[in-house]
Amino acid sequence: MLSLPNNDIWKLHQRAYKKYHARVRKGTMTKAEFESWTREAEQLRDRALKEYECTEGKERASIAERLRQELNAR
Repeated sequence: MLSLPNNDIWKLHQRAYKKYHARVRKGTMTKAEFESWTREAEQLRDRALKEYECTEGKERASIAERLRQELNAR
């Protein structure tokens, strides 16, 4: 299994989480919206991690890019 702190998928999820949490602090996103996003983001992350672990090279970059777009769709 991949080390999570060094995994691109994990890094993308953490970056998006911090971005959306900042919106809650600023008041541009409600806590309920953030909680809903968090649950959805965790599911997207988990699916991407499964795919990521089974692939290499360019396919991993494609999976990471797709996740980045999905996490930042709001």
